[in-house]
Amino acid sequence: MLVLTEEIGQPVVDADGRTLGRLRELTVDVRDERAAVVRLGVRRGRGALRWYGWRDVVSFERTSVLLARSEEHTSELQSLAYLV
Repeated sequence: MLVLTEEIGQPVVDADGRTLGRLRELTVDVRDERAAVVRLGVRRGRGALRWYGWRDVVSFERTSVLLARSEEHTSELQSLAYLV
């Protein structure tokens, strides 16, 4: 089991190996009896928080989070208000 507050701050990396920023938020759907994580909030430096859907997560380890999409593709989705 993960303690989610201990995972905040780890690097988030895209499919091309580029660091997108650091994990700053996790959104959980409490309506589901399993209370599943549905999205990640990632920030690079002092920039705006960017959201990525949990379905994009390939690996969630204690050292980093790996996303299935490249930064270019996720940027396109961000401009479309991609949330979940």
